[in-house]
Amino acid sequence: MKIKKCSRLRPAGLLALGVFLGRGAHADTILDFNSLPAGQVENSIINQGFGSYATASSSGVTVTGFGTPNIGLNWSGIGAADTEWDYYYDGGVVWTAVQLNDSDIGDIHRLTFTPDSALASVEIKSFNFDPYYASTERFTYEVSVLSGTNVLSGPQTITFLSDATKNHPVNINYTGAPGQSLKLRLKRLASTLGAGEVEGGAYNIAVDDITFAQAPTTAFPAGPQVVSVTPADDQVGVPASYYPYFASITNGDTLLVAGSIQLQIDGSAVSPPPVISTAGGLTNVSFPGTTLLSSGLHYYQLSYSDDHGASYTNDVVFSAIYTTLPASFAPL
Repeated sequence: MKIKKCSRLRPAGLLALGVFLGRGAHADTILDFNSLPAGQVENSIINQGFGSYATASSSGVTVTGFGTPNIGLNWSGIGAADTEWDYYYDGGVVWTAVQLNDSDIGDIHRLTFTPDSALASVEIKSFNFDPYYASTERFTYEVSVLSGTNVLSGPQTITFLSDATKNHPVNINYTGAPGQSLKLRLKRLASTLGAGEVEGGAYNIAVDDITFAQAPTTAFPAGPQVVSVTPADDQVGVPASYYPYFASITNGDTLLVAGSIQLQIDGSAVSPPPVISTAGGLTNVSFPGTTLLSSGLHYYQLSYSDDHGASYTNDVVFSAIYTTLPASFAPL
């Protein structure tokens, strides 16, 4: 989305806990957005999967050393219809970064790092906030790392004045357990404003130099992966009813063991067990939902193993709500 300029501004996986490691423990993949990848439209939503499985430097990605050959990325947002990550490359005039498009107070941008092997770990190292203008705008964010509903790192609160530089570093340095997906979560908060300060515009903020790594520095065979799932991870507004679950798993270099599949909702095994079927080269897992959900957060966890004995999990966190019917729907 085009940057909006205010008139008052002047131009300018596994649930096991991970461990903390210092910077420099592994070779890095850095998303620097310094050029436009093929097929990416400038100032438009980022191509899904950008930065995934990096083994060498490419447009917008700098790999130092080994890279992250087993780490896939997913970009998503919660808020308005256009709360998304936009790839912004203006030739170096102001921004070569990923814009937090429509980042209003309460809105969330998420970047999920998922190993495609149960033997690979993700290390989320750091990134920089990059405000567009030199102005009196103040931005405040809550930064955390999650796995499913578990907060593993943070939250840490970051606040800064807009100065048209990316000199607003956020250091995380969190390494997940082998096979564990990590979700970097950026939530916009209301700022405590000083004299003459204003809340930063929702389109005037970006992120740059997202740095992450893989441990150990070994390229592993890819295991079976979930390629689609309903409800979607972080879906909001799901009707609080007997909400069904459906997922499709594809084989990787190693093969899924269908008998190992288990499904839980909110930490308990579903009953009856999920129905397992195959079609079009996919293994499908379905559950109709048998318990009326309460309003609030819920999660499904799908677990399975491959023919080499490695274990995998796929977590889906979603928010259920009750819909208030108008009085006209009441029985006579």
